[in-house]
Amino acid sequence: MLGGATRDYVGCYKGEPDDLDVKTEDQTGKAVMEAGYRVYWIGLNGGHGAVHFDFYENAKKTIEKCKMVANAVGPGNLAIDGIRISS
Repeated sequence: MLGGATRDYVGCYKGEPDDLDVKTEDQTGKAVMEAGYRVYWIGLNGGHGAVHFDFYENAKKTIEKCKMVANAVGPGNLAIDGIRISS
């Protein structure tokens, strides 16, 4: 804007798409990155209303999920949404 362009691209992210033929979260993340996106966006693991929510168990699952996906997409290419819940 005021000082001129600082880069020649607009960073885009993609969250858990339905249009990819992959089975696991890490495969999905890798496919998203291969499709040209700069960041893969995921939600936290969480309860589903009728199921008792165990904070500590969900924290462990979320950490495992984030490590797995981060390894697949590479450093700095993972965004985590604390509001959006995924199963």
